[in-house]
Amino acid sequence: MPTQVIESAPITASIVQARTGRPARGKSNLLRSAPIRLPLPAATINRCICASCRKQAETSSIQSARNASASGSMRVLALSPGPLIQQLQRLPALAAAANQLQGKLQLACDPTHQALWSLLPAIEKVIPIAFDSSPSLADWTNLLGSVREGDFQVCFNFAQGQQVNLMLSMSHIPIRVAEQGFARTALVKPSKGWPAQQLDCYLQAIGLTLDADSFRLFLPDDSLQKVRDQHPTGEGPLLLLAPNGNDGDWPTQQWLALPNAIKGKLPNLRSITLPLKAPLIHRAAEVACADVVLSSCPITQLLAVYTGVPLVALGTPADALPKRDEIRCLGASHADINSINQQEVLNALGFQ
Repeated sequence: MPTQVIESAPITASIVQARTGRPARGKSNLLRSAPIRLPLPAATINRCICASCRKQAETSSIQSARNASASGSMRVLALSPGPLIQQLQRLPALAAAANQLQGKLQLACDPTHQALWSLLPAIEKVIPIAFDSSPSLADWTNLLGSVREGDFQVCFNFAQGQQVNLMLSMSHIPIRVAEQGFARTALVKPSKGWPAQQLDCYLQAIGLTLDADSFRLFLPDDSLQKVRDQHPTGEGPLLLLAPNGNDGDWPTQQWLALPNAIKGKLPNLRSITLPLKAPLIHRAAEVACADVVLSSCPITQLLAVYTGVPLVALGTPADALPKRDEIRCLGASHADINSINQQEVLNALGFQ
């Protein structure tokens, strides 16, 4: 990379960051061009930002549901089974729906995912149910009671099976959006794009739109400050290393050797490694406070996407993440990680 480009990168990045809130575009050096990031405190905002949340023409069914709401505010239910990665992929769609409907969202999911959904300002209540552990009749009865009590106008159903469809058919919710099932009133097929954007079909079914790339997740002030207090001192950019930790991950010796290789080119580099078992909120705070993230962990990669932090994603195909110049993917699958050498990672970070 030409010397004049490296020298001008911090100035350009600062201008772009000031205007857009994002790092500078182009094939820049991610670490050199990344301004030292101070995440936006949650106290300064009232909701997650989604640039696609603009005024939409409402369908007649949505208008009817609005009129049926005695409180004048839409009440939305989401049934969200599946692992943490699927919960993260649904965040932008459900945030956009609640925002555009100006409503409150209740969500049924496994109790272990409650911490994630509590970060969404539109969430009114998380209903615990272990969808993936064969819920008992009592569990379904309790869920039906919560659903009927909520007086919902719209349900986004990501669950499958006869029991959930039977429960929904008894719920009196007028609009039920799903990819399959006899209880749905609107049938959808996944849209094109990266996984989070594919859920645009759920919103389109009721006259809404989704731009998942513009979704941003904001964290509690105390979580961010606690993380910042533990970071290495110094003025240099902070590189967060986040291995997946599974068999076949990028070799441990590569993770350990990379910071020293970068310091030969950028002496004031600061770096930390994210603990493998870090709780979700702590993990998200570490990502939000970093200047650049290098990760082979799909969860951490999505957290970087949602917090707007420049990312080098190992073992992830390009179509699994949004297209941004500050997101660079190496390896088309996890099986390709071992073939990635240190110089390829340095190149992705902008050190030619």
